[in-house]
Amino acid sequence: PFQVLVCSKCSGIGHFRNQCTQIQTTCKICCDLIDNPNQHTCSNIIKCAHCGNNHKSTSSTCPVIKAYRADLTRKILHPVPAPSDSSLINSNTNFISILRNPHQQASQPPTNNIMMEKLDDLIHKLSDVKDHLSSLSLKYEKFEQFMIEKNQSDQTLKLNLNSLSQTTNDLKHDVIYYRSKIDRQEKIISKLMVPMFTDLFQVFISQMSDVLDVTIYTNLKQKLEHYLIQMQKAREGENRNGGVLILVRAEYQVKRVVCDLPNVCVLDFVGEDELRICGVYAPDSKSWKWDNLTIYLAKKTVIFGDFNVDLNQDSTKAESLLSWADNQFLAPFTPDAPTSMRSNRVIDYALACGISIDIQNFNETRSGEKCSLEGLLSFH
Repeated sequence: PFQVLVCSKCSGIGHFRNQCTQIQTTCKICCDLIDNPNQHTCSNIIKCAHCGNNHKSTSSTCPVIKAYRADLTRKILHPVPAPSDSSLINSNTNFISILRNPHQQASQPPTNNIMMEKLDDLIHKLSDVKDHLSSLSLKYEKFEQFMIEKNQSDQTLKLNLNSLSQTTNDLKHDVIYYRSKIDRQEKIISKLMVPMFTDLFQVFISQMSDVLDVTIYTNLKQKLEHYLIQMQKAREGENRNGGVLILVRAEYQVKRVVCDLPNVCVLDFVGEDELRICGVYAPDSKSWKWDNLTIYLAKKTVIFGDFNVDLNQDSTKAESLLSWADNQFLAPFTPDAPTSMRSNRVIDYALACGISIDIQNFNETRSGEKCSLEGLLSFH
């Protein structure tokens, strides 16, 4: 007799394991269908997958195997003529399929259904790809439109930059032109007008010595000399474009105190209490030191101005200023908000001795590089 081929996976007859189409594995003892052989708990009750009797599926005593072997032997030894080879193959295939495990037949879906499911899944995926491609196409169109608008915007920006560059060049030429005119006028004033007025003042002072009263002459001479000193310092270049100006209402009586320091103005208010007001502008390029202000201090003195020193941020310069102020019993009075329009610094405030001040930013007027300040003090 011929040996019958039994599959080691499904225990079916007539095919090898690598040809088996069953998904699950058939237990070789109890014939249960299992997904994972390592996790299967067998009942150890021997059962044939072909006939259901209590013998193994590979036993030669199985009636199904015996019938298959006899039929196979008869076909090999006494072949029956067939219409064609394909009919024989189909017949054998059908016969083998009948002899397979009935559990396998129930668990395997028809081949046509599997193919249809795969085709449906493929069609669904192709539909998703089509939708994705449509979305990408729409996004690409939007991006393409964005790039067109961007290029147009770049061209407009380029034209504006060219126009701005041309305007900047024109302004540079104008600045050079007007700067040359200003330099020419400054040379005329400094080399012609100032020396001429200096000589006139000196001649006038010498001529008036015999005509005017001594007191009037002395006062006039001091004022003219002070004016000449200020003019000379302006020519030397310290704050040549500015200075310190104190405006006083008409109902107050004040007396000017002669001060030779550049950018420093000193006034005495006449009243029951003596009060001295000093206006100070102290750039980094100033030619004097804080100690030079000491001789202009009185019992009650208030120094207003731009000290160009932030008492909290400028450690070295602030230490120098505060050390001098402490020695002169001057207390700083600063506003709550920054006074510089270019940085977050408080450089405009007041120093006072013998009097208290309420100082704050005057927000209604903000022009140039500085913020206006408003100070309130009591004076009789």
